[in-house]
Amino acid sequence: MQQSLKGFIPLINQYLLTAIYDKNCKIVACSELSANSVGLTSRHDAIGLSYQDIRDIKLMRKIFGNSHNSIFYEKIFENAMKVHAIQQAVIRKNEIINYLDYLPYNEKFVPYLVTCVPIICDNNQVVGIQSYTKKCSYLTILSRNQIIKNMLSINSENKNTETTAYSLNLTKREHEITFLLANDLSIDEIYEALGTTRSTISNIIAAKLCPKFGLFGSRTKLLSKVAKERGYHKLIPESLSAPCVIVLDEDAPI
Repeated sequence: MQQSLKGFIPLINQYLLTAIYDKNCKIVACSELSANSVGLTSRHDAIGLSYQDIRDIKLMRKIFGNSHNSIFYEKIFENAMKVHAIQQAVIRKNEIINYLDYLPYNEKFVPYLVTCVPIICDNNQVVGIQSYTKKCSYLTILSRNQIIKNMLSINSENKNTETTAYSLNLTKREHEITFLLANDLSIDEIYEALGTTRSTISNIIAAKLCPKFGLFGSRTKLLSKVAKERGYHKLIPESLSAPCVIVLDEDAPI
């Protein structure tokens, strides 16, 4: 392990997302970029932490922010434990494992591709792990049932109406409705998923969305078609995103 740490030192200030964990899956070294990407001020703040520690609500809020509801935090913790299980499997089986990490570090959903590599000492014993991480262009288009399930179980408390950065200047609620319409959900399915009323959804479509898309009156079917043509079926609002960790190796010993 000491030899690995010595070789790791030149990487600390490089523009790399990488970390070394001991046999207990606790961080013993990481790059500054890795620490900053999860909301920590310095790499020194990460030393000794593990994904198991995320059960501490103060640490969870520090890494993932304060804006989520309790159900959402439970989902984060569930997936953090999955990462911990992956790391344990790397050590136990002496195998490289790749996984997709889609947790909202620093209150941002950014998909990361992570490769966990066992660190082996001279007697062929695994003494730790080194992780290599990179951002990836991953986008999951959820099925109709998955969208509704995620919304009902995680985000029904989200009432945020701040504007988004898209060219039409949609509010977050308008963006949610546009995305769901573009994925062929009906008004009934949308109001059920968003935890509001049918009349509220209809009013937003008629008074807000149709004018912004250059449509006259309440033309839900045409709005759905136009929104899809403009790519809104791919623009998943963060409020509809669900934390997840996906193992990419079919035969991984998890």
